[in-house]
Amino acid sequence: MKTDTISTVNNSVRLFPELEMQTGLSSQEINADLKDKAEVLKWLSKKKIDNVDDVGKVISTYYTNKANLMKFISKK
Repeated sequence: MKTDTISTVNNSVRLFPELEMQTGLSSQEINADLKDKAEVLKWLSKKKIDNVDDVGKVISTYYTNKANLMKFISKK
């Protein structure tokens, strides 16, 4: 298993204002969404789900039924 890590050096000066303008979300909402997406990716990795069709189903569920998916992931 790979052990790459990501560390924040500085906050982006342009990214969040642009995302806020394009999505209508606040920076807190964007951060919460990124946290949820990271949680889904970690769960996929933990469960060794790497087939493109299976990953696609999970990602599709994220966008169509996020609340239930996050509840399911948090139980595991």
